[in-house]
Amino acid sequence: MKRDKKSLVSYTAGYFDGEGYIHGRKRGSKGNYNISLEIDCRYGKDSLNLMCSLYGGYVGIRYSNRDEKCFYHWHLLDAQKVKRSLKLMYPFLREKKVQAEIGMRLCDRIIVGKRKRIWGRGNALSDHELEKRSGLALILRNLKWKLPKELIEQEQTRAETKRVDTSKEVNR
Repeated sequence: MKRDKKSLVSYTAGYFDGEGYIHGRKRGSKGNYNISLEIDCRYGKDSLNLMCSLYGGYVGIRYSNRDEKCFYHWHLLDAQKVKRSLKLMYPFLREKKVQAEIGMRLCDRIIVGKRKRIWGRGNALSDHELEKRSGLALILRNLKWKLPKELIEQEQTRAETKRVDTSKEVNR
């Protein structure tokens, strides 16, 4: 990586670390998940345009319901671009390093699922795969709100015991 690009990536990673967020959410009734990187800010459209030129996505305008002021919004939705962006920013992240790791794992699951299915015309995702994706999305949500580590571990053990319970019912 060239020095100039490395400095731009480090700047955008710091900006994302402070202002951005990683979303993993369920989409539709079939259990498909998507992941996105987003930043909202009132000022600094130039920084968002830099994010757009380096990583892709788009910059738009949103309006706040609270105070009826507009703010700028950068949004990146493609799982492959999200993974590439997180890989580039990863060495420079401090606060969102764990979220980036989980986000890259969720990207891997989404990308592999898209290769196996042809946009909804293949076999449905297995229950195990849906559980994995929902677990990763849940961890991302918990990390976004900075819930204590103990709470995240409780959610993971609850999901694991639920999976064990369902496997016992199937075997009966």
